[in-house]
Amino acid sequence: MKALRTFTLILAFSFLAGCNFYKHFYLEQGKTQNPFGVLLENYITTNRYLVVHQGSETWHLRSPDLNSDKTVLSGLFEKPPARYMMLYDKIKGKHTAPCPNSDKPFVEQVHLDVSSVSIEDGLMKIKVQDISKMEVLTRDETASSCGTAGVVVAGIGAGCGLALLSANALCNCPYIYTGDSIPRFEGNLFTGALYPSLERSDNIVIDAPVDLRGNLRFTMFNRREEAIYANQVRLLVVDHPRGVDVLPDQQSVFHTLSHAVAPVYARTAAGVDVSKFMQNEDGRFYSFDDDGESGSMNSVVLTFDNEQGATTGKLLLDLKNSEWQAYVYQQVCGLFGDQYPAWHEKQSKKSGAELTESSRNSGMLLSVYVETARGWKFIDQVFAVGSLRTKEVLVPVDLTGMKAGLVHIMLKTGFHFWDLDRVALDLSPDQKISIDTVSLSSVKDSLGMEYREKLLNNDHSYLELSRMNDHVVLDFTAVPFNDPSTQKLFLNGKGYYSRNEKYSGSMQTKELLRLKREGGLSLYSRRLYNERMKMLTIKNN
Repeated sequence: MKALRTFTLILAFSFLAGCNFYKHFYLEQGKTQNPFGVLLENYITTNRYLVVHQGSETWHLRSPDLNSDKTVLSGLFEKPPARYMMLYDKIKGKHTAPCPNSDKPFVEQVHLDVSSVSIEDGLMKIKVQDISKMEVLTRDETASSCGTAGVVVAGIGAGCGLALLSANALCNCPYIYTGDSIPRFEGNLFTGALYPSLERSDNIVIDAPVDLRGNLRFTMFNRREEAIYANQVRLLVVDHPRGVDVLPDQQSVFHTLSHAVAPVYARTAAGVDVSKFMQNEDGRFYSFDDDGESGSMNSVVLTFDNEQGATTGKLLLDLKNSEWQAYVYQQVCGLFGDQYPAWHEKQSKKSGAELTESSRNSGMLLSVYVETARGWKFIDQVFAVGSLRTKEVLVPVDLTGMKAGLVHIMLKTGFHFWDLDRVALDLSPDQKISIDTVSLSSVKDSLGMEYREKLLNNDHSYLELSRMNDHVVLDFTAVPFNDPSTQKLFLNGKGYYSRNEKYSGSMQTKELLRLKREGGLSLYSRRLYNERMKMLTIKNN
């Protein structure tokens, strides 16, 4: 997996991709819009490192639990290791600065200042009313490296084409936030929809709680030098059976997941067993970077057990685009030199089907295949999700006509273009669910202008955010809320965005002609990666 080698390379080129940042903010009891217990629940359910301060005493609260009426916090307690406190000591009084370490538990922390604690049956118990302040240390994903995004199709002369869908770039607009006082980043909508012909519907799972009045507020930001054209935004409230999860596929059709199992084994085309990377959402990625691959693309074959002979399956992928993909994208765009704007404009006239097919063939999209009696059958491609965080993507798999036994599914992409955290296949039939669609009650910009009508319907009326830091506040009211174990919220949005990037210099025609060959972009990525590794080896020696 070249984990150490990849890590070294990422460090060495962090100045190219940008560095990570953290932000520090605090919430005070009695000075927040939502009840403090609601805010506390939001933070302790996101796997942050929880620290309790009482005077000069400090404890790490493990396995925190908040009672049903959100008045008492409890958990196991221990002294926190010194390395987990270094960041906290460094950034007190600062709002944002570079992260000194990329280890998630080290960065993602919540600190509680409390007036009193009690110890009962080995558990520390804290009354929420005794918490005076909550300090949050988290990744500042708006300041982190995000690259430049897009789907581009390169033409050299007449009829020559290369398409690539950038990685980091695809973490671009719009940015969606929720939260009290300091917004919390929830994700990006319609990532990679760089042209009108690529406009698509997209969904974000929303973890933020609905307040006691049934209200939910979002902020939609333009964080880049590009124009966002938002067609429709709505909230989907999905009620489902207890013990069952629910996710939409890439066409926004919802499915239930009740028995998702990991693959029996997972092997690359070079025969490397990478099963250990697929089992859990633990941040250990398989990054499609095996040097032993004989073809131009990189792939992994997943084997699942289908003894019952199910005719349909739901492939669950927890993944993101890689940081390396963004670097490759920038290098390729630079090959066009000062001809980039004209080339980019030419591609905007192509159909969405053409752009998608070209991006898939270049290896920038992740292609999914199932093995049949006649060979490998293409199922679908996974569209860009960005590189800021992983996203769960569901791909329906048609198993009709296949014999009971083992099912083989192949994932194929360009060299080092995706980071795959977890894979599972659910063969259970879809269960009954109900979906309530909640329309926007208000959409206001920073001047208080109302734009609700622009986002109500799927039509040709768009809300445009044309400058960096343009934003609107999206309000939903009368949101039906139920037991979180039987209800899930999704923000659904449709639209596209455009960029106006410029590069200098002359077009590198010879290199671009090499890229347009089958698998050329993946081979270029592999060659570039190995060249950079060789430079690092020479420098270190």
